[in-house]
Amino acid sequence: MATILKRKGPNGKPVWQAQIRKKGYPAQIRTFDLKTDAQKWAKKIEHEMDAGLWRDSREASLFTLGQALDRYLATITTKKRPKTQTSEHLSAKHLKKRLGQLSLLQVTPEKVATYRDNRLTEVSANSVRIELALLSGVFNIARREWSFNGIENPVNLINKPRIPEGRCPILSEDEIGRLLDESKKATTKLLYPFVRCEPSTVKCTIAIFSAMD
Repeated sequence: MATILKRKGPNGKPVWQAQIRKKGYPAQIRTFDLKTDAQKWAKKIEHEMDAGLWRDSREASLFTLGQALDRYLATITTKKRPKTQTSEHLSAKHLKKRLGQLSLLQVTPEKVATYRDNRLTEVSANSVRIELALLSGVFNIARREWSFNGIENPVNLINKPRIPEGRCPILSEDEIGRLLDESKKATTKLLYPFVRCEPSTVKCTIAIFSAMD
């Protein structure tokens, strides 16, 4: 049976430490901000041990999110399109600033939700969704390809920011001309015929036009 202890955290705020000591297995100890999270984790680990499915997560407890992001950027991001690489490097910068010092095990849904809420006061919902998508990708790769045991993707357990419905402005003739010129240069050959229409009636979202910058 797991033991759940209330401790004093680094900033003086109470935290909850779950301790599992089961014969035949190394002691498992993790600290959570919420008692319910500690109880859920302990129950999950005990179930895995009883079913013979448990895998040692010590490696994940020593590997920081900052290190995981650097590895992802070096091995996964480099295979993507230049624009995506630029976007993921920028997202990684913000993630490392707020969460990079935490181990993969310490990046809990609560911490990710706090990150989401704080970032929403600084940037758009779409920007936050892009950053969370990178974080999700890192955890998926860490589990499937890097063999980090005992971790879950925290992004799957939180609500993603909703993108408000945007307005559909009518572009000026100069803007329409620029949009058509830039679409001709796009690597996607179908983009130009897709956006081409009469200047007097054209309507398009600002997102498409901004993408040409």
